[in-house]
Amino acid sequence: MKTIADLHFVPAKLLLLAAVCFIAGCKDTEFRVPGQEAPKPKTKVVVKKVLTENNSPKSKKSKPEVKEELDVIDKAYQASRSTVISTGSPEEVAVRKVTGEIGKSLELGPVLVVWLLDRTASNYKLLSGATTGAKAWYESQDVKQMTLEKNKKLQSVVACFDETLEYVLEEPEDDWQKVRDGLGKVTQSESGKEMTFSTVKQVLDKFGPLHGADRQLVIVIFTNEVGDDAKLVDEVAPLVQRKAIPIYVVGTAAPWGQPTPFEEQTRRGPRTEEKKADEKVAPAGDANPVLGPESVFSERVNLPLPVIGYGFRGKPTEEFIESGFGPHALERLCRAGGGAFLPVRPTSGTVYGYGGTKFWPTGAELRFETPHLAKYAPDYVGEAEYQKLLSENKARGALHEAAKIGKAEILDNPDTQFQKGNSEAQLKRRLDEAQQASARVAPQIDRLYDTLVGGEGDRDKLTSPRWQAQFDYAFGRVLAAKVRNDSYNQMIASLKAGKGPKDATEYNLEQADSFDTSSVLKKMAEKAKFYLERVVKEHPGTPWAKMAAEDLKAPMGWKWQGT
Repeated sequence: MKTIADLHFVPAKLLLLAAVCFIAGCKDTEFRVPGQEAPKPKTKVVVKKVLTENNSPKSKKSKPEVKEELDVIDKAYQASRSTVISTGSPEEVAVRKVTGEIGKSLELGPVLVVWLLDRTASNYKLLSGATTGAKAWYESQDVKQMTLEKNKKLQSVVACFDETLEYVLEEPEDDWQKVRDGLGKVTQSESGKEMTFSTVKQVLDKFGPLHGADRQLVIVIFTNEVGDDAKLVDEVAPLVQRKAIPIYVVGTAAPWGQPTPFEEQTRRGPRTEEKKADEKVAPAGDANPVLGPESVFSERVNLPLPVIGYGFRGKPTEEFIESGFGPHALERLCRAGGGAFLPVRPTSGTVYGYGGTKFWPTGAELRFETPHLAKYAPDYVGEAEYQKLLSENKARGALHEAAKIGKAEILDNPDTQFQKGNSEAQLKRRLDEAQQASARVAPQIDRLYDTLVGGEGDRDKLTSPRWQAQFDYAFGRVLAAKVRNDSYNQMIASLKAGKGPKDATEYNLEQADSFDTSSVLKKMAEKAKFYLERVVKEHPGTPWAKMAAEDLKAPMGWKWQGT
């Protein structure tokens, strides 16, 4: 299996073929750190400009129809899901990018690669595929040649870790066969903890002095979790940055604004004895791996999507959404030394487990791609500096506080059919029950609204596209939820007051952009649409745009139909 590094030694008889490819327009493959701007293209590229209020031509509408914008988002979203990697497993593809970078370093001088392999149960599948890719590199002709030449240009160390670090090959080894065999000797641990940052610190203490003086040190980590000692990143990242030691992590992209996408599912429903027994299969701490979030703290206001046309749930699974970035501490560690976080993305699949352990990504999660991903990167700072960012802007602070509230309930599948029956008392009882359902969720929605409205005044002071998108999305979603709930309650109250359809024996409440009972709610609905539509137009290809577009599909008001 050839790698990017294989291209450094091209046999003479292939030079003619390379020339033909060049003339035919073959392009060089350029590795790019996720989140960085793409290199300038060598050929002319037509870039489609995103239409905004500031750059729209006068000959066209200054505000394009929302439906047209949603179609663009849906097409981009579907295109991102249709990408199929045909050159190996996702783990192998990620490893080839890493070995390609190691190959570039070898062109400059000697290199010591330290392979750190997470051996906990939750990482089993990723580790299997990634080590296959690493072993294939050591079997490549380039690496074999270095062993034959005995120049010790490439030396390697293999270690595994859970809550402790254990070396498989502790002394730097230049024999490709020994390294390849060492990569295959790691066995699954009984521990459920990953002390990732403590492990990196130990490796830096042991091999860091070699960096720069004798050879370049490169650290490669295979892990699917954040690490149980992620707070150590404040201590380890500056060490890596000071010496410019590249660290590459082959791992899993963080779920959007969540420590784990399985958390909500775990909370649902009673825990039966069967479920309890199943939970004991996986090691403690490994049953629900901590996989995110992508920021210091979650910045996601968590609301269920509204049901479109009550009785039919045509909405995506909200728990399974990829952020596009690695877990914050790991991504920050990689960026500190000029390395990269390489996310493993299966092309298809479903949620599955190994020994009672659930794996992420599932292959069925929503994924988001944008050519401008870099500008949506989280703030890669420590907790103290992050708190300063929150205190400097009320919109940031309000969003942070709202995200801490957790997942709120919305008015989901409420009663919409009311028969007069044999008596007015029977109808009133049904209407009272409907209002009780609305009253039950109102405090949660109102709490989110009261929290976010306090930051609205500082929204226009936000300069980061990420913070702009997040605040607009959160405030728009909460406004829309409040309007739907409050307007439902008011429409029920109006029927109780005798203001419904005349001479009807059955009353049907339908979703509609109608606010006959309140001009205040009408204005609030207009504001909700403004915020959500701005997210869709200005931030295509992002989680916020996709979910805002889904929310806009459901009307915010109600109207009575009588029969």
